Amino acid sequence: MRPIDPQLDPWLTGMVLPWRSERLSTVMGDGSRQPYFWYDYTSPTLRDGVVVDNGCPFPRSGFVSDAAGYEWSDWHQGRFEEVVGPHLDLVRWDGVVAELRSHWVNASDAWGTDEVAWMAALAPGVRPLLHELGKTKEFRSLRRYYFDDSERPTFRAVTLGDPRLEDSTAEPSAYRAQLIASRGMVEWYSKRYDDQPWTVQTCALCGDDFWPNLLDSTGIQRMGLPRYCAPCVRMTATDVWSLGHLNGDLLKPMLVTIAQKFYELTGVFPYQNIKRTPIGALTDQERDTWMGLYMLMPRPDTVQPLFGSWREYLHAAGMLEGAPRKGHSGYVTVANDGHVALSVGERLVCDWLHRNDIPHEKEPVYPSHPELNPGGKLRADWLIGDCWVELAGRMPDPSYAKKMATKQELAVACGLRHLVLLPAEVRRLEPIATEHWGWAAYPSANGPHGLDY
Repeated sequence: MRPIDPQLDPWLTGMVLPWRSERLSTVMGDGSRQPYFWYDYTSPTLRDGVVVDNGCPFPRSGFVSDAAGYEWSDWHQGRFEEVVGPHLDLVRWDGVVAELRSHWVNASDAWGTDEVAWMAALAPGVRPLLHELGKTKEFRSLRRYYFDDSERPTFRAVTLGDPRLEDSTAEPSAYRAQLIASRGMVEWYSKRYDDQPWTVQTCALCGDDFWPNLLDSTGIQRMGLPRYCAPCVRMTATDVWSLGHLNGDLLKPMLVTIAQKFYELTGVFPYQNIKRTPIGALTDQERDTWMGLYMLMPRPDTVQPLFGSWREYLHAAGMLEGAPRKGHSGYVTVANDGHVALSVGERLVCDWLHRNDIPHEKEPVYPSHPELNPGGKLRADWLIGDCWVELAGRMPDPSYAKKMATKQELAVACGLRHLVLLPAEVRRLEPIATEHWGWAAYPSANGPHGLDY
């Protein structure tokens, strides 16, 4: 395991990792603890109507896998592609799949906010079209079969007229667009790509072997390409300090040191929701440092009884004087070009644009619109040439996803060139810059410009 810091590493290896399973287990009604459950969250691949066995021994989970139980036919797939095709940015989808393989669907971390929100960046304007498609007679009558665990991880996808559907009823309209999007994209993915299954890897943090398939959208969108096991990723959202193994007199000075070291090692102020900051675009070495710090940082509910509030916690660490102002995604940082960035992801994009001499305006105001932007207050993240650019960093937040949809509608209404970046794409901006911003890599004294954090 890569050491984080001589002072912090013993706490990680001697306390957090040994107590990890206890923290992640579920307390049952009788007081016993149930180990956490394992599920395969990758997008399935269909070959001749059968979900290909990818080697992962755990059952599948998630909307995309469940959509294989949605009644379907070649005609429905053709109609789906006819509707979605003109809107889907295949170049960008190809780029996401090339890097994330069957985890491509987890790239936007948008499940649960809207039936087809995960498609919003790669297929702008398609959401209302899918809802309308779901209202047509041919899609309105489709039914769904619910697989049980005995049929997984390999099972035959449901097709039109499948006898297993004899006792089923048509799916309610509330779920239809979601299922259409899921089944249609799985079919399209299976036809378009030669799927390369994930194999067992070794966690760069704890050294345990793990299946990358077990990482959900949080583990991919927020933490980047598979490098850490599911338990380590889950530990970044919680902490072990509330288990009660250390009394307050021992724990308080430790937590103060962790907050101070977080800023020292990352240059980012440890705001209350720091554990939610995406780090997938960082280098592997930087990700290792952030991951270790995430596992050590306390949750707000651990801090409150010890310090009274997160503010008092930072005050005890001597960090409030000169603290940066707070934005929607946490405390801001300043990019190398002097632009104020409201998240780490924004700072990485700004730094890349600056390093490659691409002129850009930060936080430009969208044109006014009587319905979509009556007060003229909506802002984009960047204006690059004539392209209005957003970084979709908080799509799981329903209000954020709704505002992003409004901005996309506004761009269409005003005839603006508009681009919504997936967090997973921040790591590879070259093809996007070439296609959308008229940029081309050129040699310099240090070699071709690129993303070289």
